[in-house]
Amino acid sequence: MSYTRTLLQLRTAVQINGQYENSTDITTTVLNDYINRSILEGYQLIVAKWEDYYTILGTTISVVANTDSYALPTDFYKLRKLEIQTTNGRWTKLLPHDLDSSHTFRTIINRRYRYRLQAGNIVLVPTPTGPETIRPYYIPTAPQLAADGDTITFDVPQEETLIIDLALRRCFRREDLPTNDINAQIAEDVANLRSAADARDAGEPFYLNPRGPDRDVDDWEDDY
Repeated sequence: MSYTRTLLQLRTAVQINGQYENSTDITTTVLNDYINRSILEGYQLIVAKWEDYYTILGTTISVVANTDSYALPTDFYKLRKLEIQTTNGRWTKLLPHDLDSSHTFRTIINRRYRYRLQAGNIVLVPTPTGPETIRPYYIPTAPQLAADGDTITFDVPQEETLIIDLALRRCFRREDLPTNDINAQIAEDVANLRSAADARDAGEPFYLNPRGPDRDVDDWEDDY
């Protein structure tokens, strides 16, 4: 079950673990900066290993005729999948294209548009000639904390531990202290996080079958 932590709680945790409660060097300003930088670093580590850990479904985008470019969500970080709604109400995946090949997509058959990401927008080719509905699955940007009461949500405790240890490593570097032990701890945090993340779904691991597990024998045969 997810839970939240405030900037104050994270900063206090770093102070206690690093014995910085009375430090005149590792100040509140320094720790706030290090915690935010560590949130970004930890976020990138997690996304690099599990792309769908933070993936969310964005709101639908209404496509109109003669317009090929549509703004991505303001908190967009990385696109995971773009879908278009078909005439029967189902959703099908759209494939990307490279700018250099955009001129080759001149006609559209069965809503098989191509897309590319360009300057914060999704660009469709060929240019739509009628209304369509698309929706993105994407990874949002990592949160940043400014005030002591600002919160960040963690799915598992290992996420919080990783952020704290990454911030501690920055403190150690600032003080020219050895980082071998904290580097080993961070590696352990990542390993523990992987175990916790993988355990969130008790089904068949996707590395065994990217399409997911086979359907149960008692599934309805005509539900697709």
